[in-house]
Amino acid sequence: MNNYNCFELATKYTKGQKPEVSMEEGTFERELDQNFRQTSEMINRKTIVAMKDDREYIHAALFYGKSKDGTWYFLSKNGKQDPNFFNMKELRTIYHATKSEFWIPKK
Repeated sequence: MNNYNCFELATKYTKGQKPEVSMEEGTFERELDQNFRQTSEMINRKTIVAMKDDREYIHAALFYGKSKDGTWYFLSKNGKQDPNFFNMKELRTIYHATKSEFWIPKK
């Protein structure tokens, strides 16, 4: 059983690490501020999409590449489910996100 959440998956995978436990509330924001920078670059397995509602981060997923038709795909952990691949439209529909930010690790 995987006891980690979407935030843990996204941040750990960018570092080549295995997610272990769910991040506590507020930890994702600190992790982004301290170890990532906002970007417009889409780098396979390095770019995180951080989705927000009107107030806070509600989901994170890891960019995994794009298809021949240009569709972006993300590795996402939705609740207790195993990680799976979704496109941006699917993620926005599932999470009702009003804003998306893209982040990559600081060098």
